[in-house]
Amino acid sequence: MLFEVKYKLLSALRSGRYQHTKSELQEVGTYFNEDELGEIDTCKYCALGVLMKIKGYDPLNHDNLWHDPDDPDTPSQELPSYELLEKWGMNKEEAHEIARYNDKAEDYIDVIKYIEENL
Repeated sequence: MLFEVKYKLLSALRSGRYQHTKSELQEVGTYFNEDELGEIDTCKYCALGVLMKIKGYDPLNHDNLWHDPDDPDTPSQELPSYELLEKWGMNKEEAHEIARYNDKAEDYIDVIKYIEENL
């Protein structure tokens, strides 16, 4: 992972601006807030989804998602595209490890530690 990308991602994950989710780059939900008498949209992100957001890419845009060469019509909801990973100095295995550390916890602490120590 490129140093600049690593620094920005770690800063974003520590910032508290992003709510954590598992198994997808971005989770969009709506809940009813009785105090404000209306629905509020909320987004949660896995660590790779945070990376996409801070780098200006939409995690819900299928063009930005990983496409398996054996099934190019079905994008992954868990990984950015090969082109984006390459641009950020990452390979598919590193991205899978980030996703794995992200998905085994309820927050970003383990994935932060993995990125600091291994990328």
